[in-house]
Amino acid sequence: MEYKMHKIDKEIFTSEFSRRRDNSSDDCSNRIIYDILPEYGSGSFVLYQILDGMYVSYCNINIDNTLINQTHKVFNEPVLKFHYCLNGSCISRCPGDKIYCIQKENTGYFIGVDNFNEIEFLTDYYHSLSIFCYLKDICESIDVFLNKTEEKLKEFYRVHHKRDHYLCINTPIKISQIINQLIALIKENQPNMIKIRAIELLLQEIEHYDEYLQYERRIAKAETIEKIEAAKFFIEHNLQKHLTIEELAYKFSLNETDLKKYFKLLYGLGPYAYLRQYRLQKAKDLLIRTEKSILEIANSVGYANPSKFSCAFKRVFGLSPLKYRKLQQL
Repeated sequence: MEYKMHKIDKEIFTSEFSRRRDNSSDDCSNRIIYDILPEYGSGSFVLYQILDGMYVSYCNINIDNTLINQTHKVFNEPVLKFHYCLNGSCISRCPGDKIYCIQKENTGYFIGVDNFNEIEFLTDYYHSLSIFCYLKDICESIDVFLNKTEEKLKEFYRVHHKRDHYLCINTPIKISQIINQLIALIKENQPNMIKIRAIELLLQEIEHYDEYLQYERRIAKAETIEKIEAAKFFIEHNLQKHLTIEELAYKFSLNETDLKKYFKLLYGLGPYAYLRQYRLQKAKDLLIRTEKSILEIANSVGYANPSKFSCAFKRVFGLSPLKYRKLQQL
C-alpha cells in the first residue's frame, strides 16, 4: 500500500541545509533521500514514510557549521519526534528557551509545534535515527488496525507536552535492538520490513514510556550550557595557557563539580581530556597545512617540551609528528 507523502519534506528543519536527491527512477515511492549542501558539510539522510503522518529518518552526516533555522520555526500542527542519537552530539535551541541536548546512546523526545531555531553540532560526525509523527494523522491511520493506540498516542503527547524541558534518556537496550534492526533494513532498502520495525519501535515507546523514565538524563539549564560553551571556547583559544579546573570554574561562575560534569555531558570528555585532544588535533592540522617546525608547533599548542609533545602525539596517532608530516607529503 502506498501513502501520499506528507508536507514533511518542506517543513522539517533539515530542508534548510540539504538538497533533495532526484530518485525518480527509484522503485520505492515512499522514500526521499537528501544530500547535505557542501557549504554545511557532507553525507546524506533518507526519509521513509511508514503510514500517513508517520516517518522514519536515518541520518549519516559530517557537519562543518552551526545551523541556523531561518524559516521553519513552527510546525503547522502538533508533532512527536523520537530522536535516537547513535554517534556524535548536538545542542538544539528552541523557542521558549527550551534546550534539546543529546549525545551518543541517548533518546530525545521532541513534542509540540515549535521547531528548532538553531542546531550546534558538537562533533563533526553525526549519526541518528528518528521516528517522526504528525499527531492527528498518525492517530487516524494507526487506529485503523490497532485498537486504543490513538488514545495512547494522545496521552503520550499530553504528558510530555506539559514538560518545561525536552525529555532525554539513555536509550534502553530493548529500543537499541529494534533501532539496529531498523538501520540494517534501511541500508538494504527493505520498505515493507522497515514499516513493520518502525511501527514496533513506536509502539514500544508509547506502551512503555513510564518505564523508560527511569533512564532520564538530567539536562543542564540554558544558562549553565552557555557557560560551558564559553569555557570550551576559552580553552580552544588559550592552548598555551596551563589552565586549572579551579581557574576555569571561577572564570565562568561555576562550581568545579558542575564544570566537569556538564563539560563531559556536552562534549564527551572532561575539560583536561578535551584540552589534550584539541591540542593534538590542532597540531596535526598545523603539520599538514603549515611549514612550521616541530618545536614551533609544539609551543603553539601548549607543549614547552618538544619531546613530550612527540610522545603524546605518537601515543594518540601512532606516528611521531615528523613521520606523520612526511607521510602526508607523499
